Amino acid sequence: MTETSFPWLYPFTESPHGERRHVNGQPVLRPVVPIVVSGAQPHDAARVLALLDSGSERTLAAPGIARQIGVTPDPDRRIALGVGGAIRNVRFADVTLRLHSLLDPSEQVEWQAEVGFIEEWKPTWAVLLGQSGFFDRFTVTFGRLALAFAVEPPDAFDGRFADAVQRIEQAQLDGTIDGLGWVDE
Repeated sequence: MTETSFPWLYPFTESPHGERRHVNGQPVLRPVVPIVVSGAQPHDAARVLALLDSGSERTLAAPGIARQIGVTPDPDRRIALGVGGAIRNVRFADVTLRLHSLLDPSEQVEWQAEVGFIEEWKPTWAVLLGQSGFFDRFTVTFGRLALAFAVEPPDAFDGRFADAVQRIEQAQLDGTIDGLGWVDE
């Protein structure tokens, strides 16, 4: 990761498709970033809006993205994953992802990631940025009241919470709390 002026802030965004509304009529807002996905040739790139999905173990994308960037997902790297309430076949390819700062687009970070391309894509967003491929590269802090989120280097969490994490780990070793965080009463 190159030297940048992290944290980068992004606003929560309404779906461009106007998908859902709350019961009070307000739009549903999502943590979304503009991202560039590219294959072996840098000129074969797709600029898409990607949903940050901390519940997704993997970074996933629509099959059209693979075609657009000229990559062929590997048939030998195939698994079945639960996505959107159904089991879907996913094949993986190694791609390049690029994220830039909204306030200074000249600031950007680029990394390689294994991305799963779902054969039957249903989500509203072209890319889901998951734990592997995004959350393992960045610390993300959501501020729902501010309707924004921050993206920082991966060690930002450790810098803020290292002492608390050590106390939790020690409490688990001592048997004061179990692996799920239940307190021994």
